Amino acid sequence: MEEVTNTEDGSPNADTNTEGNDEMNSANSGEHTTDNVTLLPETRIRVPKRKIIVEPVLILYACGAMAILGTISQYWYQRFAEDNHFVYNPKTGSTHCDVTNASDPDFIKQQNIQAETARWTLYYALVWTTPGFVTTMVYGAYSDRYGRKLGLLTPVISTVLGETVMFPKRTVQMSGVLKDALDTFTKDPLNKGSKWKLLNLLFVFLFFGLVAVGGLSVYGLRVLDAPLCFNASLSGIYTGVGIGLKLVASIFLLKVLQIWFSDYQMIIIAIVSDIGNALLFAFASNVYMVFGATVIGIFGGLVIPLLRSMMSKIVEPHQIGSLFAAIGCVETLCSLMGQSLFKLIYSNTIKIFAGLTFLVMAATSGIALCLIITYGIRMKLKKRQGLSSATIH
Repeated sequence: MEEVTNTEDGSPNADTNTEGNDEMNSANSGEHTTDNVTLLPETRIRVPKRKIIVEPVLILYACGAMAILGTISQYWYQRFAEDNHFVYNPKTGSTHCDVTNASDPDFIKQQNIQAETARWTLYYALVWTTPGFVTTMVYGAYSDRYGRKLGLLTPVISTVLGETVMFPKRTVQMSGVLKDALDTFTKDPLNKGSKWKLLNLLFVFLFFGLVAVGGLSVYGLRVLDAPLCFNASLSGIYTGVGIGLKLVASIFLLKVLQIWFSDYQMIIIAIVSDIGNALLFAFASNVYMVFGATVIGIFGGLVIPLLRSMMSKIVEPHQIGSLFAAIGCVETLCSLMGQSLFKLIYSNTIKIFAGLTFLVMAATSGIALCLIITYGIRMKLKKRQGLSSATIH
């Protein structure tokens, strides 16, 4: 029979050998015992033997998916020009670019080609983006249950298969995963009071995304029209410079700006930068103004990543997949609505004032700016109320 002695505080203490054996058994079983109460084993983070990063996969996929954006407008413009017997040389630009008389038949024909190109790019956007409403929410919700690899690999594999083979249609019970994605915004997360933050930031994302995602192709279409009349090479350079500058801002300048500014402040700077780009481009009449507008809008690409970052800090870790699924659905909606809205405006106002579409873009981004400023003011008021309550108590 083991001898048990009492310590100074009256708690039982077994002899040294027995206690050592108990500790070893507890360690081997992964559990801890305190006064006959079994505690759950500590959660240990497993460090993978190989560090695999997904950035190269995403970059390569984005390069392949976005390669068509800079050429699709030029291709359709050339095809419609041929159908209307309008001379267009992609290497030199429009032959009748110097025609500015609104009553000239060539000028009227050129405006009709622009409007027809805008309409068909709209049809293409409808077919391309509509399925994304379901897929983004399904993959995002599934990733919370089965890991992120499924959500990353499935779109890439599907893109390859979609270009080569066709499969019979199958039905999937999606109500559960769709519900998980929507619950991120319809139910208040564990962090009380965060629902309004998500909704506010989501509306900022919506209004800015209409311009950032849905308005890109209109820029490429505008530079083909008079008085700019970019050829294929110059149009490609313009698209490449615009994307390159935003990538530089996202990768390098973002790290520098984070030293002095918060995410909230950088979003304001980025939206103002994008508004300046749209305003200058609306009145651009030469190459220098076009590229100057691109330089002014260098920070515009920071808004969407920063909004994603802010929203991911609000929800719980197990809701990240559903959150990004909902954000992806909104981004698809932005692409669909933005292209529909701005191309419709462009095709109907090109004969009046071609820059009107970009003024509407600036106003839409202005709504997003007002919403994010409102978010900041409300956050400061709640912080002051919290400090006042703490002082009183």
